[in-house]
Order: sequence, then structure tokens, then C-alpha cells
Amino acid sequence: MSAPAPHAPAAAPPIVLHQFTPALELQALCRFTGTPFLLNNSRFPHAVSTGYLPQLQHGSVLAGGDVAAQYLVERVCGGALEAHLTPLQAAHAAGLLALVRGTLAHVERWCHYGEDGGFVRNRAALAAHAHAPLGWLLARGLKLQCVGGRPAAARRFPPRSRNQHAHTRAFARSHQEQLMHSRMRGEEWVRSRAMAAYGALGEALAAGGGPFFFGKAPAALDAAVFGHLHAVRGHAAAAWVPPPLVDFYGRVQAAFFAEPPALLGGSAPACALQPGEDAQLGAGRDAAAAAAAAARRGPTDAELATNVVASVAIFAAVVIIGQALVRGQR
Repeated sequence: MSAPAPHAPAAAPPIVLHQFTPALELQALCRFTGTPFLLNNSRFPHAVSTGYLPQLQHGSVLAGGDVAAQYLVERVCGGALEAHLTPLQAAHAAGLLALVRGTLAHVERWCHYGEDGGFVRNRAALAAHAHAPLGWLLARGLKLQCVGGRPAAARRFPPRSRNQHAHTRAFARSHQEQLMHSRMRGEEWVRSRAMAAYGALGEALAAGGGPFFFGKAPAALDAAVFGHLHAVRGHAAAAWVPPPLVDFYGRVQAAFFAEPPALLGGSAPACALQPGEDAQLGAGRDAAAAAAAAARRGPTDAELATNVVASVAIFAAVVIIGQALVRGQR
């Protein structure tokens, strides 16, 4: 009797990147190490059960945000991506990476939802895949998270006592401070912080002495900076990027993004461009101005009619459900 044939080893599960806007940092990490991956283009910026995109799925592992990038560097690549860094370079890279994921992450969110042009494009993409007025409300909520919500005006009640009068004045001062803070988070506030961050990155790139931040081989910092630079293309922030970083973006794109990625679903991300498409760094001011002009024109008559009909239908449904509940209680 012949011995049973040995079982073939199970194939490693593929890496799937779920994205709403292009997850260029995660894609770059995979391309730097030759790790195969699939893209799944989502119609919404977040999933109800797992949070905001992009997210990485690898077998039973589902990670998002900075955790996804760390998982790729440590678990999938085995640390080989940053093996050429000295301890001093690794510490320097960690500090710059925190700058990209802190200050520049807010710049990126402002480009997508705080800036008029980015907000119009993202709102249109959400409205195309969501029933009115859900897409508009979702985009508006993301904009308020980015630029800061405007609190309700302080009501002035006639004070009944001296203590109540002091409490009312303190509440009014707090209200004014919140308004001032929300106004500061406009373009000038974002620009000043972005310029300082870009200056630090430009100096680090020049000190590296190579095509990448730390010599001739890319690291996790290169992927994070490339992903951010791609995200601000076509926006006002693209005009703030200094020439050394523009050249760095072009080198990474030419070296690692010549081949299009394999798609698991859909044909293109909903709200941004893949590398090689028309919007480039340094040319974002005109595109942003055109989109801002479109925003000032307001919605079309068809959009207004659709929103009105949807709002009336929702109100009618709420009234019918309320009447049914009242009759059920009787």
C-alpha cells in the first residue's frame, strides 16, 4: 500500500488594501519590497465596523492607518526595509515620520475637506454613491471635523444672581475663544505649519546624500512622504511643496509606480488620482481656484430638487412611523 501524498503547504493569503482615496503610502511600502498586493476601491471613506480607510487586510489581520504601515514594515517585510539605517538615522526617521503623520496629516485632511475645491470634489464623489442627502451630510461632517465646528451662539438670559451673571460672561468668553480657534484653522493656519514641515523634510532629504532620505535605498519615511505628496496634488497645498520634494516625488513615481496595481474591485478610487494622471505638484493653485469657483456657484437645480424630494420622503417616513408607534401604544 503506497503512502499518502504529503499535503501541499497552504498558499500565503494575499495582502488587500482597501482605499477610498489612493493609499499610496501602503502601496509604496509593498512596491519597495516587491510584496504583491491587491486593491479594493471603496465607495465610502470609512466602514461602519472597522473605521476610516485606508485599511490593510492580510488573512485574519485587519489594520488601518499608522498600524497598517507598521504591520507592513515589521511583520510582512520582516524589518528588511530599514535594515540599512544606523541607530541615529532610525531615530531621525522616527521623528520625521511623526511630523508627516501629525502636522502633514492635518494638511492632507484640510486639502480633502477643508479647502473649497477638495470639499466639492469629495462631496460629489460621496453624493454619487449615497442617497441624498446622506452623501452631503457625510461630507459636511468630515469638513467640520477638519476645520472645527462652529458652536451654537451663546444665549443671553437675564441673570438672577451675581454668580449667574459671572457664569454667563465666562461662557461667552469661552464661546468667542472657540470661534477664534475655528477661524484660525483656515488656509493661513495650515500653510504656516505645512511650510515649516516641508522645510524640515527638504533639509533631511538634502542631508541624506542620495535619491532617498537615507541614501540609495528607500525606507518607511520615503513611503509616507510620497503618499502625502500625492494626496496634496491638485490642491492649494501643492504650490507650497519645495522643488527638492517635487523631484523626490518624481523619482519614486518613475522607479516604483510604472506598472498599474492589480484591482480587486472597481476601476479607480472615488476621490483622487493615481500616479501618472494629470494633476501634478506645483500646479495645484489653478485647480483649487477653479473648484472654489464651482463651490461658490452652489448646487444645480437638479441637485436641489433631489435633496428636497429626499428630505420630504424622510420626513413623511418619520411621521408615519411615529403615528404607527402611537397607535400601537393605544
